[in-house]
Amino acid sequence: MALLVLQSLALLALCCWSSSSAKLLQSSKEEMGSIISRTNNGTISFPLINIHGDASPFRSLNSTRSSRISEWLKSDVHRQQLFQRKENPSQTEAEGEVPLASGAAIDNGNYIIKLGFGTPAQMIHTMVDTGSDVAWIPCNSCPNCKTHQIFEAQKSSTYKLMSCSSAQCGQVKGMCMKGNKCAFGGGYADGSWVTALLSSDELTTGENGKVHISRFIFGCSNGRRGNLEKAPGLVGLGRGTLSFLSQTEPMYGKVFSYCLPSIDSMSFSGTLSLGKGSLSSTQGLRFTPLLPNPAGFPSYYYVGLVGISVGNERFFMPKESSQPSSNGGGTVIDSGTVITRLVDPLYGQVRDSFRRQVKSTMIDPVMFLDTCYRIPSGGNFMVPGITLYLQGGLDLALPQESVLITLDDTGSICLAFASAGPVPEAISVIGNYQQQKLRIVYDVSGSRLGIVPENCDR
Repeated sequence: MALLVLQSLALLALCCWSSSSAKLLQSSKEEMGSIISRTNNGTISFPLINIHGDASPFRSLNSTRSSRISEWLKSDVHRQQLFQRKENPSQTEAEGEVPLASGAAIDNGNYIIKLGFGTPAQMIHTMVDTGSDVAWIPCNSCPNCKTHQIFEAQKSSTYKLMSCSSAQCGQVKGMCMKGNKCAFGGGYADGSWVTALLSSDELTTGENGKVHISRFIFGCSNGRRGNLEKAPGLVGLGRGTLSFLSQTEPMYGKVFSYCLPSIDSMSFSGTLSLGKGSLSSTQGLRFTPLLPNPAGFPSYYYVGLVGISVGNERFFMPKESSQPSSNGGGTVIDSGTVITRLVDPLYGQVRDSFRRQVKSTMIDPVMFLDTCYRIPSGGNFMVPGITLYLQGGLDLALPQESVLITLDDTGSICLAFASAGPVPEAISVIGNYQQQKLRIVYDVSGSRLGIVPENCDR
C-alpha cells in the first residue's frame, strides 16, 4: 500500500505574550468584538487540502514520493524544535522581533484553506496551524516573495496599516518604522528570515463569501529570505490573543474542529469547521480537558497524557513531565507535527515493548525513526495495538495505519513515534499522523478537547 505522509509545518509562531500584552487583552478583544459581522451564528466548513494533494496549487510535479517523505521528516525535526523554545521577553523587546523556530523548508506538506482578503476579496491559500497565532500573507510590497499568490494591498479599499501606538503592535512586540508603521518578524538559524507590516482588512470566509470579518489583524509580508521565499501565507489557530480563533470569538465562540484523512487517501483532503455546531453535530464525542498554558508558551494546546499501552503492556507518563510548566514538560496536541514525540524514558519503554512484540528483523534507522522493518513478501505484518490514555477517561486506540509509517516503495516501514528528549524540559507532542481519520474538536471556551472516529477520506 503506497502511503503519502501529510504534514503541516508552519514555523512562524508570530505572537508573543508578556505581562504588558496581558494588560492589552481586554481592550483589543472589545475592539474586535464590535467590528465582526454577526451574519452567521452557526458553523462553516472549509475543504482542508494537503499542500501536495491533487487540488493544491502548490503541488510540485517534479518531486517523487521518496523525496517528499525525506523532506517531511527533515521538516519534522525543525517543527519539534519549535516546542523547545519559549518567549524571551527581554530579547524580543530589545530586538523588536518575535522568536521563531530555527528552520527548514516551510513549503513541505502543510494543510491549506482558501480565504478572501480585502475589498473586493482577493482569494489566497493559507496554511492553518494550531501552534501559531498571528496570520500573515505575502504582499506585493515583498520583492523576494516567490509565490504565485500575492496580496495586492493597493487594490483593497479597506486595507489599513496598524500604527505603532495600537494595542496589537504592542502584542506582537512590533518595531516602529518610518510613517508610524508597525513592523514585526524574525530570523532562523539557517539564515532565513521574514518581516511583515501589521495590517488590517476585510476577511471573507464561508461559501460564496457570505461571512465577513472586518478589520482582521494580520501581517502583510514585505520581505523574506531563504527557505521562506516560496512559502504561502499562514492563519494561526493557536490560543494567543491575535490568532484567527481569538479574533473571531464573537462569531464562532472559540470552537473549531478538523478531520484529517488517512495518508493513502487519493484526494488528500479533509475538513476544517468553525463554530459551536461542531459540538452539537458530532455524535459520540469523548472529551479530555485542555490544560492551562504555562508562562512562555501561550499558543499551544496542552492535554493530559497519562500513559500508553503497547499490546498488554502499559506505561505511564513520568510524574515530572505530566504537567506543563514554564520550563517545559506536558503534552501538546498539534496539527503541524507529523510524528508523535514522547519524552524519555516513556518513549524508550514504548519502543522497547514494541520491538519485543514484533517478530521481525529490524533494519537501519531512518533519521529519527529508530524502529524500522521491511514488509515481508507476503505482505502480512502483525503489530501490537497502541492506545493513548488521556485525562478524563479518554482512551484512544490507534488503528494500525497510525502506528506504522511506510517510507518508500521498497516496503520499509517504521514505528511512527520518536523521542522528544529527556524530562523534565522536553514537551511531548501528539502529531497529525496519530490524528488521521478522527474528528478533533477544540472547545477552547469550554477548556476541553473532543475526539471521535470519522472517515473523512474523499
